Amino acid sequence: MGTVKQLEKRVGADKGLSLTAMVSAIKSGNLETVKLLLYRTKLPINSSGATGHTALMWAAQWGKAGIVDYLLAEGADRSITNKAGKTADRLAFEHGHRSLSAAIREFKLKKKK
Repeated sequence: MGTVKQLEKRVGADKGLSLTAMVSAIKSGNLETVKLLLYRTKLPINSSGATGHTALMWAAQWGKAGIVDYLLAEGADRSITNKAGKTADRLAFEHGHRSLSAAIREFKLKKKK
């Protein structure tokens, strides 16, 4: 458990490292790590790196539907564009994830009780 706490402290203090960890978690499809990073490091859900990609954009591009659903439910902004002017639904579409692209466009945020 000490290792997790050390990682949380290090990652939480460095936005760049937090983003790198987030991208790695998304690429591997590890939803639990994505949740941990958002919750424990307080990384803003719409943070972006050098390409302008947000976590939602990476998840959409790589076809990680479960992570996309989670990020949208947590309030990720699907209207943000990256440095190339593309939104998450456009990235999903261009990478062959047509149904995911449609799901992002049609997502309706449910009010939390």
